[in-house]
Amino acid sequence: MKPLILIFFMIFSYGFELKYKSFESDFNQSVESENKTIHYQGKVYIKDNLVFWHYTKPIEKKIWATLNKIYIYEPDLEQTTIHNISKKDNFFELLKTAKKVKNNLYVKNFDNKKIYFLIKNKMIKKIYYKDKIDNLVTLNFYNISPKNFKLDLFMPKYPKYVDIIYAK
Repeated sequence: MKPLILIFFMIFSYGFELKYKSFESDFNQSVESENKTIHYQGKVYIKDNLVFWHYTKPIEKKIWATLNKIYIYEPDLEQTTIHNISKKDNFFELLKTAKKVKNNLYVKNFDNKKIYFLIKNKMIKKIYYKDKIDNLVTLNFYNISPKNFKLDLFMPKYPKYVDIIYAK
């Protein structure tokens, strides 16, 4: 999950000249293996360099990405995982080197995989890549609209009783 969040955050930081700097979008995500496909849905909120993902189906999950940390709150597990972002994960620099494959398609080599981005009308429409265990991960974005959010939306909020896991 960490690389996906980093890639998404990179896109909305500097990589492409997007139509809006602050907006919300519905998304659906699929993870396809040889035997099974899992589908997720939710909403993502972007303001400048801050990202808040709210997964609503099949289970709830909230993810906040800031400049130096990623917080993943999973209510059903009663846990929050916190990832520090190192200099090697500098999303501001990584996507600047994405290569245009054809009209609206770009590719970036990141974390030993090729990640593809479909951009239409200066808006990201799709991200897809194969993960470390050869699953095809696809994110589609729709109902994209400009918004001006208060900063508190991007501040991690989870109950004090949850387990906190610090990941590398």
